[in-house]
Amino acid sequence: MAEQSRASELKFWLHVPLQTAHSEWLAPPNDGRLTILGYPCRLLAAVLPQVPADMTGSPIAVRQYLLFDPLPESVARKLLDELVSRMPVLAFKEQVSYEIPNHAWVEKKENHGVHNLTYPALIVSHLEPKPASLGAHSKSTRGASDFLETKLAACPAVSDERILAAIDLANATKRESLARSIFLSWLTIIDSLATRKDRPADIGAWLDEKIKEAEAKWKNDKGLQSALTGLKQESHGTAIRNLIGRAGQALGESETQVKARQGLAAKLYKTRSGLSHSGSKLQDPTEGSEARDLARFLIEAAIQHPQILDD
Repeated sequence: MAEQSRASELKFWLHVPLQTAHSEWLAPPNDGRLTILGYPCRLLAAVLPQVPADMTGSPIAVRQYLLFDPLPESVARKLLDELVSRMPVLAFKEQVSYEIPNHAWVEKKENHGVHNLTYPALIVSHLEPKPASLGAHSKSTRGASDFLETKLAACPAVSDERILAAIDLANATKRESLARSIFLSWLTIIDSLATRKDRPADIGAWLDEKIKEAEAKWKNDKGLQSALTGLKQESHGTAIRNLIGRAGQALGESETQVKARQGLAAKLYKTRSGLSHSGSKLQDPTEGSEARDLARFLIEAAIQHPQILDD
C-alpha cells in the first residue's frame, strides 16, 4: 500500500543551486550525470564558465546547479535537507568556498519551469526545467564526480549548532584577504568551541561569600563583583587547554602531541592579545597558518566526536 501511494504521489525535479565566491566551479563528467547520496541528477550551468583572455580569475560568484530526476516531494525535501547539512562540512574539509544559497526557502513551480539560480526549487515533473540566464567566469577544473559523489557521501551530517557555527566561520575565512583578520577569525573559532566550565561547588560557595562581602563593602564597584562572579568558572585558557586535550585523546594523539598543541595555543593567544590591544599587524606570518591548523584540528575532532564539546 505504501509503495502504491509513493508511486501515485506527484513528482518534482529538484533544483539545487551551487555557489562559490572564488570561481572554483566543478568540472562535470562528460555526460553531466552524477549520482549523489544515491539519487541520479545532472550538473548544469546556464552559461558554461569561460575565462576571458585578459583575466586570470574572477571574483564573480559562479552558480552551477544540480537537477535531480523527478522525486516525490517528501523525498526531494529530505534530500535537500541532507545536502544542506553536509555541504558546509564538505566545503570545510576541502577548504573551498562552496554553498547552497538561500536554502531555507524552496520555490515550488507548478505553472512554469523557469527557475532562478539563487535558491532551490521544486519543479513539477511534467514541466521542462529552464534556468534563468546567467554568465560566469572561472578557471577551476575541480572534478564534480569526486567532489559530489564520493567526498560528499563521506561527510557526516552535522546538526550541533556550535559545530555548524564554527564551520561557517572557517568557510567564511576564504573570503578574507587581510592576514590579521584571518588570524583573528581562526582564534574566534577556537573561542566558540572552548566552553568554560563551572569550578567545583566548594570553590563556588567560597566565591559567593566573597561576592556578598564585596557588595557590602564596595556597593558601587560593580566591576569587582562581576570579576568575582567570573571566577566561578574556569579560565578561558584552561577551557582551551582542556578542549585540546579531549580532542587529542579522541583522535588518538600522544601526550607529547597534545602538550605541543596546548603550548601553541598559549603562544597564539599571546599574539592575539597584542593585536587586540595595539591594533598592530601580524608580525609572524606563520602564526596565521598555525592558528588555522589548530582551529581546523578542533573542528575536525568535534565533527567526528561531538561529545568533546560537553565533557
